[in-house]
Amino acid sequence: DGEPRFVTIPSPAPPSAKKRRISEAGGEDDGEDGPPSSGAFAKLEGKCLDTSKKFVRYVTVLPTILGRAHPNQPEKFIALGDNKCISKVHAILDYDTELDSFTIQVKGKNGVTVNRRLVPNTEPKPVKVSTKDPIRIGNLGIYFLQVTFEKPRQSYAELALSVFDDLGPGVPLGTKELGVLLERKHRFFESMHNRATTLNASLQQALRRSDFFIKGGTIRGNRAADKPRVGYLLATDPSEIGLAARAAKEAGKDPGAAFRDDDITAAIQNMYVATIAKP
Repeated sequence: DGEPRFVTIPSPAPPSAKKRRISEAGGEDDGEDGPPSSGAFAKLEGKCLDTSKKFVRYVTVLPTILGRAHPNQPEKFIALGDNKCISKVHAILDYDTELDSFTIQVKGKNGVTVNRRLVPNTEPKPVKVSTKDPIRIGNLGIYFLQVTFEKPRQSYAELALSVFDDLGPGVPLGTKELGVLLERKHRFFESMHNRATTLNASLQQALRRSDFFIKGGTIRGNRAADKPRVGYLLATDPSEIGLAARAAKEAGKDPGAAFRDDDITAAIQNMYVATIAKP
C-alpha cells in the first residue's frame, strides 16, 4: 500500500471558561473547598474517637495512601489527623480487578481494624473492603462507603458527540481515545467490569452506524507492529481534515490520511487539564 500520508493535526484553540474542566482525578473539578461528589470512588466517614470530631474524606484517586498528617505528604494522600498512633503511611486503599473489590493494604505498625478484625502490617496480602465496612485506624473510626455511578442516559453516539464538541474541529479520534475521555467525564464507565472491551465495542458500533460521524483516516502508533485504527471526525467538521474526509467519501474513496497517535494525544492534552495515559 506504500507509505502512509501523515497529516499534521492543528493545535486546537484553548478551552473557553464555559467548557468543563477535567481534573486528574476524573469528574468535574469542584475546587479545593467543595466535596468532589462527581469524581469520587468512595467516601470515608466517621469521627475521632477521642474528640467526637466528624471526619469526612473522599477517595478520588487509586491507589490512595492513608496516614498521619505531616509536612511532606505525598500525592494521592488522605491525612487522618496528627495522632502519633497513626503512621505516616498507615494503609493503602486500592481496587483489585481480579478480586473485583476495593482493598486495603496495612503498613502502619499498629495495624488496622477492618470489620472488627485487627489486621497487622505483617499480613502479606491486601484485605477486601466493601461498602459500609467499619474501619478503625488509630483513634479514628470510619465507615468505607462506596460511591455508585448512574449510567448516562444518552446513547453512545450522543456521548461521542459530546466529546467531539468538547475538543473542537480537526482532531480525529479512535474508540480508544473516545473511551478514555468518556471515562474522565462519566465515572460509570470507569467502574464497569471489562470496561475497555465493552466500551470500545459499543462506541465502534455507534460510530459506524451513525450519520453524525465520518472516517477521517487511520491512526498509527510509533511501532511498526501497531495495528492502524480508524480515526473518526464529526461529519460537519469544518477543518481542512474534515473537508478532505467529506470529499473522499463523496468520491467513494478512502480518506488516505494518516495521523500519529502521539499527535492526537498531544492535541487532547492541550485541550484538557487531565493527562490521557496510554494503556
